[in-house]
Amino acid sequence: MSNQNSTSGGHVSLETALQTCEAEVRKAIARAEAVDPASDEYGHAADNAYMRAMKFLKMTAKLGMALAKLKGEHTSNIRIVRTEEKSALPPARPAHVKLPPKPVPVEIRVARSQQIYDDWIAKRGQFAESAPPVENDGDWEDEEGGEGDPLSDCGGSNSGK
Repeated sequence: MSNQNSTSGGHVSLETALQTCEAEVRKAIARAEAVDPASDEYGHAADNAYMRAMKFLKMTAKLGMALAKLKGEHTSNIRIVRTEEKSALPPARPAHVKLPPKPVPVEIRVARSQQIYDDWIAKRGQFAESAPPVENDGDWEDEEGGEGDPLSDCGGSNSGK
């Protein structure tokens, strides 16, 4: 019997809290609507009043759920009824998912690389043809390591002298 009395007292307490929240919601909405826009230049007063009403509305929903659970009326069954055929709709794909690029076949990659190389050689040849010729002022011979070679007597650490 004491369990029934405590449950009954819990119902009364929750119902009283629910009524209090409903009254506070009404007051907060009335305050928000009563705010003079001329005196509330940025809308802070009205916004605060609406936020207070939202807090009480959330509390009202929580109290209603608790009351329903105590009475045993709460269920979590969710029913979904589809009116269209499933096959008629295309499969849903999230917009934020980016598919990886398809791999390029090896033959195409080799051909692209060869084309890039050929273009580079062609441009290099154009630059070489347009460059002024190098003049030999007689200090060195055309053959490597010949007598007049400016690098033959540099005296560096690798020269062996």
